[in-house]
Amino acid sequence: MLTSQRRLGLREEHVLAVGPLSIKAGCTLFIGRARAAGVRLEAAEVEALVEALDGLPLALELAAARCRILAPERILGRLSERFKLLSGRRHGPARHASLQAALSWTWELLSPVQREALAQLAVFEGSFELEDAEHVLSLDEAYAPDILAELVDFSLVQAAPRMQLFSSVRDFALATLEDPDGARGRHAAWVASFSVPAFPEQRLSARCPRNVELMADAEAALAWCLERGDLRAAPCALVVSAIREQAGPQQGVGDALRRCLDLEGLEPELRLRLWLKYSRSHRYAARLDAVREALDQAQIIAEGLGPVALASVAHNRATLLWYQGDLEGAVRCCEEGLARPQRPASWGLCVLGCLERSRPSPTCRARFLGPGLPFSRPCARSPM
Repeated sequence: MLTSQRRLGLREEHVLAVGPLSIKAGCTLFIGRARAAGVRLEAAEVEALVEALDGLPLALELAAARCRILAPERILGRLSERFKLLSGRRHGPARHASLQAALSWTWELLSPVQREALAQLAVFEGSFELEDAEHVLSLDEAYAPDILAELVDFSLVQAAPRMQLFSSVRDFALATLEDPDGARGRHAAWVASFSVPAFPEQRLSARCPRNVELMADAEAALAWCLERGDLRAAPCALVVSAIREQAGPQQGVGDALRRCLDLEGLEPELRLRLWLKYSRSHRYAARLDAVREALDQAQIIAEGLGPVALASVAHNRATLLWYQGDLEGAVRCCEEGLARPQRPASWGLCVLGCLERSRPSPTCRARFLGPGLPFSRPCARSPM
């Protein structure tokens, strides 16, 4: 039996993968190393730090050595400069003297294409599948599945249950990226691909783990696009808004949508979707005057797009009336939208079904909510 950083590729080889430490084991290691340095800690004080360091033993030992002058929460707050902070070991191999030295040693073992692939993958904030990675990787003739398998063999990419980079590996690799704008642009296009055509029949549920994972990537892509005035900010903002809309908190979404609406060159249909999402962000904050203004802007655009767009605005206006206590007006608005040719019927039926919950007649509830409910179930692929 032997230990190795990577698989040997032998025919008779049987591999037992050794992953990072669990939170409990990581806390035990950290507390033990801190006690050796004369500092007594409890597990509750270090759990967040162990998680932030991905349970990597070397990183935990280096961080524990800093406890003589920094409390764990202060170390956690300084992880943006982790490669300066996690250093100073005076014994053992030179590659274990610091976290950067350990990663540099591994980096030198990689081929140029493996290095470039790892650097490009570092733009992912969360986990990803092979198909997601293929959207972002640009490796000339190299075959992405082979390269990813090699990086998994090097223990630089976690493979299960989904692929992901350790945060320290991500920070190290990202600093080496030769074309950050190219990789960030492909990443933004991947996030934007989750924005489906207007007036969808299905929406994302924030309870889906996949969509929770997407959130960090969507926010990062949105920030990158807004910083550069990139038009891909608009679909990225729609993805962020859709996830948060289902999760509850809407802080900052309205501002991002407003900045997207100020972009020049947006397609009318996309601009309409932004106004509708913008109206909802204010509706959740009970700023109803802003909701009315946004819906008025949406109405102007919808008049040039046809009945489906007009019906969509009508259904959103119905919800506003509902919030204001005008149930009869809300029902009339929904029925107006449903009466239009090529209407997005399921959406209107769902809204009406919710409205009819406020009425005493179970017959009315069954009439509208029953047909609309199947369309309100979350879609696995799209957050919109």
